[in-house]
Amino acid sequence: MPSELVINATLPEIRVALLEDGEISDLSIEYEKNKSIVGNVYKGRIVRVLPGMQAAFVDIGLERAAFLYVGDIVYDADEDEEEEEVAAPAPAREQSRDASREQSSEQNGEGADAEEEGNESLDFETSDIIAEKNIGHLEEGGEKPAEGSEEGLDEEALDGEDDAGPSHRMAAQPDRSRQHSRHKRGGRSKPRSSRPRLNIQDVVKEGQDVVVQVAKEPMGTKGARLTCHISLPGRHVVLMPTVDHVGVSRKIASSEERRRLRGIVDELRPAGMGIIVRTVAAEQSNEQLTNEIKYLLNSWDSVKKKTETQKAPYCLNEDLNVVLKTVRDYFTDDIHRLVVDSPRVFSYVVEFAEQFAPHLVNRVVKYTGKDPIFDAYGIESEITRALNRKVWLKSGGYLIVDQTEALTVIDVNTGKFIGKKNLEETILKTNMEAVKEVAYQLRLRNVGGIIIIDLIDMEKSSHREKVYRALEDALKKDKSKTNILRISELGLIQMTRKRTRESLNHVLCEACPYCNGKGFTKNLRTVCYDIFRELERAALEGGTVGARVVAHPEVVDTLFQDERETLHKLEERFGMKVSIQGDQTLHIEDFKVEGEKLSLSSRKAPEAAKPVVKPAVVAEAEAATTLETAVNSVEANIATPSKGESTGPVIAAEPDSAEETGSASDQDVAEENEGKDDSEEAPKL
Repeated sequence: MPSELVINATLPEIRVALLEDGEISDLSIEYEKNKSIVGNVYKGRIVRVLPGMQAAFVDIGLERAAFLYVGDIVYDADEDEEEEEVAAPAPAREQSRDASREQSSEQNGEGADAEEEGNESLDFETSDIIAEKNIGHLEEGGEKPAEGSEEGLDEEALDGEDDAGPSHRMAAQPDRSRQHSRHKRGGRSKPRSSRPRLNIQDVVKEGQDVVVQVAKEPMGTKGARLTCHISLPGRHVVLMPTVDHVGVSRKIASSEERRRLRGIVDELRPAGMGIIVRTVAAEQSNEQLTNEIKYLLNSWDSVKKKTETQKAPYCLNEDLNVVLKTVRDYFTDDIHRLVVDSPRVFSYVVEFAEQFAPHLVNRVVKYTGKDPIFDAYGIESEITRALNRKVWLKSGGYLIVDQTEALTVIDVNTGKFIGKKNLEETILKTNMEAVKEVAYQLRLRNVGGIIIIDLIDMEKSSHREKVYRALEDALKKDKSKTNILRISELGLIQMTRKRTRESLNHVLCEACPYCNGKGFTKNLRTVCYDIFRELERAALEGGTVGARVVAHPEVVDTLFQDERETLHKLEERFGMKVSIQGDQTLHIEDFKVEGEKLSLSSRKAPEAAKPVVKPAVVAEAEAATTLETAVNSVEANIATPSKGESTGPVIAAEPDSAEETGSASDQDVAEENEGKDDSEEAPKL
């Protein structure tokens, strides 16, 4: 089936889908109030340098500071060696490089074929600079070049996505043949190990202004990823002001056409700048390519002028919106037609195409159907399907896709598929269908980072190899770079996919406000037992004769139906009455328990006062005061007569009889003895 570009722009949400063979190959969604900032050039200011992470945070005017890694900062490690060569005219440089290639080819017996192949690769003088740019790019879904290799540094990597082609490769068995042939061609590249190792604190300082370009959107809690290697893409060429290099897309098969394009670029590019020629530039006129290169050079001059006059943070150059960016990068001769449903967008797409691709203007079509354009092409149902956790396969099997912060896990299940012959054939067919659907879902959902595929276990190694090859072939349609490992002993496929923008799930969805993104809530019985435990706490405090429970109506129903007996036992155990009330506004996990206390007059006995523990100093002082009070009291009793006693001389009355005399005598003796005892005891106190 022919490829088509379908643009839905009737609302502030703009959606662009690329259809290949009836399937969605790429889906982009952008809001007018929240445009993508990837490709924008800013004048930023370093706000913090982190030597421990070899990175810096840059203020470019966004909510969160952006992230700049040391490997993304422009510098020339071979400046001293290449100063003389860079100063030479462009033709002289080319002659010198061609001569070097020819000499190297003759020494290695490669001849003319090697020279032609050499034109397809980067010159080693410039590839070294770009290699440093790529160090440290291994993020979620990123791919780190092998040590000592120039993998990933060719024109395809630097060209637009339409020229990148299938960029996946098996990490366990990297392709060394091309790497070996590159090194055989010679060149003056320094070994990677001998290159000076930069420290971030030696390159930038806090408060320093830098010109940067956004390489990755802010995602989640992470700020935008920045690079100092600016690239200004056009329809046919890409201008790289910070890299001295000329490259031509490998997809241009004709060597004569490649030389023509290289000659045009060499004549126009200023010294020290680089230009990549894209696939769509083939067979284009010299005038058209010249006009585009001049336009990009003028854009860069404008950026430099704004850098001198504007104060950071400031946006120096804003990239195209999602519609024009799609037309620029995807609208090629391979696209049968471009369908737009908005008259306003249709008009400026035609205007843009007339300027950059006049021969394709007649392929721009305005949609006039009755149904919404995405419904008519079956795209809406695919988007809905991509937002589901479970994805059904045609055979009856299904996939379970779980996206987490760290990675994405895809589980393969046979589901309703029972097969026909035997178990091994059933498993093989399910896995074969599953890996093709996985590759499609990754593109549709724009899943990036680490991906784990849990296949159904296969006993035969030939079956495992067949499934692996099927996944490898399915990923050839993916324009994002992927990295695959072979099926492990546990039946897992580990892979990464380069993440350039937010996934479809993050763009269209947000965390569930009811469960706070957990994906689950406590069941009703668990909430009931939480209520019972809270009632126990209230009863154990003492003095509680009743309680009032307010909960979600579903929880209340469970309390009265399934847990009625438990509630009665709790009431009997603590001797209190519990009343229950439903409240629809409460979260299903939330509840209120209010205890009813006894009044003071109705209690049988007041609570015993708790003993007060006093500090030792206070206790000693109080004890000394008590002792002093006791001594003073005794002394006062001795010095002061008792009530009724006389202070004058005692005159004894004459006794009337002997009995009276004896009684008086005995009484006097007793009083005298008592006085002696008191006088003897007093000093002891």
